[in-house]
Amino acid sequence: MQQEVASRMMFMKLFRFISGNNYGGMKIEMTAPVLTKMDVPRCPSCASNQVMFFMLPGVHQSNPPYPMDPSVYLVTMPAMDVYVKYFGGWPTMFDKLMKVSDLQNELSRDSHSFIPSSFIMAGYDSPMKRSNRHNEVWFQAAVAETMSRIFHSVNVSSICAHNALRLGNQRDAGDLFVAVAKTEWGTIPGKANEKGCWYSYGGKEYFIKDPNDFVWVTCDRPVKLVKNEGKPPEFAIVCGYQDNYGYLYPAIAEDENLGRIPGKARGDMCWYPYGGREMATKNFYWIDYELRHYPPSKWVGTNTTVSHNGLFHSLLFGKLFAYISGNNAKQQKIEMTAPVLTKVIPRGTTTTYAMHFMIPFDLQNEPIAPADPSVYLVDLPALDVYVKAFGGYAIDRVNIAEVDKLHQEIRDETKFENSFYFTAGYDSPYTFLNRHNEVWLVATGV
Repeated sequence: MQQEVASRMMFMKLFRFISGNNYGGMKIEMTAPVLTKMDVPRCPSCASNQVMFFMLPGVHQSNPPYPMDPSVYLVTMPAMDVYVKYFGGWPTMFDKLMKVSDLQNELSRDSHSFIPSSFIMAGYDSPMKRSNRHNEVWFQAAVAETMSRIFHSVNVSSICAHNALRLGNQRDAGDLFVAVAKTEWGTIPGKANEKGCWYSYGGKEYFIKDPNDFVWVTCDRPVKLVKNEGKPPEFAIVCGYQDNYGYLYPAIAEDENLGRIPGKARGDMCWYPYGGREMATKNFYWIDYELRHYPPSKWVGTNTTVSHNGLFHSLLFGKLFAYISGNNAKQQKIEMTAPVLTKVIPRGTTTTYAMHFMIPFDLQNEPIAPADPSVYLVDLPALDVYVKAFGGYAIDRVNIAEVDKLHQEIRDETKFENSFYFTAGYDSPYTFLNRHNEVWLVATGV
């Protein structure tokens, strides 16, 4: 009971912060999930340290207002990889600890390496939400597990495999591969060739000759280099961990005299080894996926074919919104999901638009039938897509321009389906800043 009272007190302090109890007097949008980090207690009734967090919205990430309450503070959370167990309902502290125990047992049984001394509870729903609640418990993966696991389609190999990432070219050394060194300070991305691996730490360059002390970074899907603009792309590859920095991204430094050299990156800075020193630059490239993979999933959809621009987007959206608002076989309200996905099929003088809402995860196995005969359930197959993201309001002419840009970036029209494309919208119409939109081209021959 004391733990639950403490949770409510922490929540109210953070809620007052976002309601204006900060030095900017700003009202800040509530985000999800609410995270609570806890030490694993010795027994269900034993006291345990708790720290609760609200994530700051994107618009406040670079310049957040300072709290007025001295017990509330700003935190920079490092990148982390976590094992997750989902559960529903309104859990008591005892229920949460039972889920913690279940996840501990599952991870230990499957020989996963994790940090057992603390866990994180993640709550995604308003206290006013009565049904279909979503809660999670997280354990953080240990460093060794992080390095050896597959991250999307990235892996590590003790041999220079055919799909090793050869992305560097140093003028006095030739082609270089992306590698990760196993060091006393962690697993540090660097450069490698047939002679061995070089990495940087603490202002110095280090060389490893023993192939057992480093791994080659491999990838089963195409990658691309993305120019640094201050932060990593959404799907940038992560495969390193350094004790004093946390998680690291492999990156490719651009040196006008030396060429392109693999190194490590975090924030807006890249460090790379050369000439016995650790060099630093903001002129570098992140390694990002050229393709994004989505598993099979169930959606609800509706469509129209038109020969002109008009209000049909609102009409399609309205039908799907009516479905999740209760116009379905069970008259049940269903949680709104993102993105809103629209398949666009140009046909000469007409265009077909098929708009979709994804069925929430808890209804994927048994989706509710629509009541409107023009609304239908859809099984989308697994998709590999080329993606281009952009901001602002995505009207038709903007989407078409972004699709054309994506065509030019891919350059090879045999690599994707040419007869249609998807648009993906992630924001409410009432989100005016930092909007996120995407266009997708479906890859062929993957």
